[in-house]
Amino acid sequence: MSYESCSPYRGYGIEVCVTPCKSLSFHGMGRRFRVSWSIFPPDNVSPPIASFPAQAEFLHEDEAFRYGESRAHTFVDCTIYHRSQSSEL
Repeated sequence: MSYESCSPYRGYGIEVCVTPCKSLSFHGMGRRFRVSWSIFPPDNVSPPIASFPAQAEFLHEDEAFRYGESRAHTFVDCTIYHRSQSSEL
């Protein structure tokens, strides 16, 4: 299992976890990688505000890390957008 703390994004902390697994394919059993990510509030001391596993498996560990970081960025952007919309009401 590999953990990577990504650069803060819009003030939020991001941690990506990649786990090797074996998966059945047309060529037999193959090594794949699963990814999950956690998002921490700007104070980065509190527990995560969100944590998600991906439903996909990846052929390469780097792909899994990039995917997890990208999805975490999307979550943060959506969170900020929804907070700005609710404050306008």
